[in-house]
Amino acid sequence: MEKFYITTPLYYVNSKLHIGHTYTTVFSDVLNRFHKMRGVDTFFLTGSDEHGQKIFEAATAAGKSPQALADENVQYFKELWKLLNVDYDKFIRTTDAEHENRVGMILQKLYDKGYIYSGKYEAYQCVPCESFWNEKQLEEGKCPSCGGEVNWVDEENYFFSMSKFLPVLQKKLAEDPGLIKPRLRHKEIMGKIKDSMEDKSVSRAHFDWGIKLPFDPEQVCYVWFDAILNYITAIGYPENMEEFNRFWPSDLHVIGKDILWFHTLFWYSILEALDLPLPTVYAHGFWLMKGGKMSKRSGMVIDPFELADKYGIDSLRYFLVSGLPEGLDTEFSEERLVEKFNNELVNIVSNTLHRTLTMLEKYLDGKLLDEIEYGEMEEALKAKFTQYHEEYESAFKQMRLPKAIGAVIDYLREVNAYINDAAPFRTGKNDLKRTSAILYTVLESLRLTAIMLYPVIPDTADKILNKLKYKWDFTSDGHLEWGQLKTDELLEKGEPIFMRLKEE
Repeated sequence: MEKFYITTPLYYVNSKLHIGHTYTTVFSDVLNRFHKMRGVDTFFLTGSDEHGQKIFEAATAAGKSPQALADENVQYFKELWKLLNVDYDKFIRTTDAEHENRVGMILQKLYDKGYIYSGKYEAYQCVPCESFWNEKQLEEGKCPSCGGEVNWVDEENYFFSMSKFLPVLQKKLAEDPGLIKPRLRHKEIMGKIKDSMEDKSVSRAHFDWGIKLPFDPEQVCYVWFDAILNYITAIGYPENMEEFNRFWPSDLHVIGKDILWFHTLFWYSILEALDLPLPTVYAHGFWLMKGGKMSKRSGMVIDPFELADKYGIDSLRYFLVSGLPEGLDTEFSEERLVEKFNNELVNIVSNTLHRTLTMLEKYLDGKLLDEIEYGEMEEALKAKFTQYHEEYESAFKQMRLPKAIGAVIDYLREVNAYINDAAPFRTGKNDLKRTSAILYTVLESLRLTAIMLYPVIPDTADKILNKLKYKWDFTSDGHLEWGQLKTDELLEKGEPIFMRLKEE
């Protein structure tokens, strides 16, 4: 059976999440739902990153233990994902006993293979990013990732022999540029690879909030090394290889572009050391605020709970997934959210459905005739559906979600043009067979587009399908074949599924 394993970063529990984190997770959920809808064996992993100095300091500042702070924010994370209809299969915490035990096994394995050794560590540390840099990597003496202050660190600890994997990663990434998507991110990594593959410290000696090294319990595992292993520990590595082999390698790992190095060269080196296949990594751009990038550190954030409350869950999901171009940065705007919702979900999706059900009620008392006779116009629209469906499938498989959604909306524009040309409001009760054929064609188009939109706006898709009295099991394939809408159901127009939004 075909499988699809998708993962997100683990989000730090030092504070609440913003719309950037929300985008990453919703984007992943949409892709997972698309594959599940096609009958694929899917596994969607997300979770929380709970160790490290950043968490320790945030907890201390809040007068709490690190575990108490983690527990509090993990509950918040889970409430957010539940609200936004994020249907993950597993939420992993780096404080889970199972994860900690498996990380210990992996550390011991790498130590026994000679890939971890002791030495003196000297580097510039950015505590908020949990990152370490050499002098060449600093930008004007500051962290190249967040632009914040760095501190000099000098201590005895343990190193991972990352430099040994430079030749093999250069070769693999050159031969398979599709490992890192989109293409501009692959080029970015290839431009850095020679200067970014020195051996990396994988332990810390000056605090104890982390996983103790099995070969030196006086030190704890570096938080990035610990967290980056969750994608394999979550599915059984290293002791449950049957489950692990069912899903590994992950088919897609979705991240923001700011953590690309850690989630490619660093992660890939560890996987090479473990003799494991490499996953595909997709690095998206940022939602920006006026004034710059959203970040917890700067306090420039947009609260997803507030947006969902103001505009609705599906309107937020729809805007996030359709509004950020592939790999690029875009300014977040509530005005754009409202405009896109009204122009596409209200004017095109909701109004087409309500308008058609109104005509069905007016001319056919809410029930289609048993036999549908297609003419040239109907056959032409069916052919256009095939064209747009192929565009939709292709775009989804390339992670080009705005293009996939655009194909659905463009098809519905064709449907509206068909309504105007076929003119059921003229045939009306004078030619019931023709009126029924037109309205069936439109309603069947709406059924198909609801299913295509299901990964993005599942609640809305279900509302449309319920109005059409169409029952389906979304995990089985075949629902996107023409002609499955039944004619023996009484359909009622009810209230429109959407009303126009106003920016508050």
